[in-house]
Amino acid sequence: MLVSHKYKFIFFKTKKSAGTSLRTFLQPYCFPTLDFERSKPASDEFIGESGIVAQDYHPLNDKKWKPHMPASQVKKYLSDDVWNDYLKFTVIRNSYAKVVSLYCWYHLHENIPDISFPEYVKDRVKKSVDWNVYTLADKPCCDFYIKYSNLYKDVEEVCKKLDLPEIDFSRFPHCHKREDEYKSDLYRSYYDEESKDIVYNVYKKEIDFFNFGF
Repeated sequence: MLVSHKYKFIFFKTKKSAGTSLRTFLQPYCFPTLDFERSKPASDEFIGESGIVAQDYHPLNDKKWKPHMPASQVKKYLSDDVWNDYLKFTVIRNSYAKVVSLYCWYHLHENIPDISFPEYVKDRVKKSVDWNVYTLADKPCCDFYIKYSNLYKDVEEVCKKLDLPEIDFSRFPHCHKREDEYKSDLYRSYYDEESKDIVYNVYKKEIDFFNFGF
């Protein structure tokens, strides 16, 4: 989660959607001076007149500002003028693909049983991981939604909207990936009909609002 008072933006960080890469790319614009040496995940939170940088994920994070803070908490901590005047944006990703990415991530980073994807869905997919990050009163509240499937062009559009100086996309690792990698439909091979139905029912609001297809 980022806030820049100088460039007037609020960035909500979603999961498994290039959020960490985009956060580190935009992070320098939240500090008093434009220091790209600070373009890496924050080991501690930063709160200043220039902006706010939430601490990167840590299981013992007890800070006020957290990386995946719900919009309702962010709004509570900011003034009405900041909330209403700043550009609010996030990254959205096809829900079916995101669930597969979460499954792969947990296998790599968490000590979980070696279960199949359908078993994982039935056992662990109980609620949307991001809906509350960018909604208020159950309604999406951002001014702009960066599509993971159109990542480079949409990030470029945000930079233009904010008139950010010294843009260098070599600092944004995901922009080095081929465009077809973002549009890959390989996630479909993980699903059977039951797991597809479960994910649709859990992520229904997100899927319907953004018109995500399978």
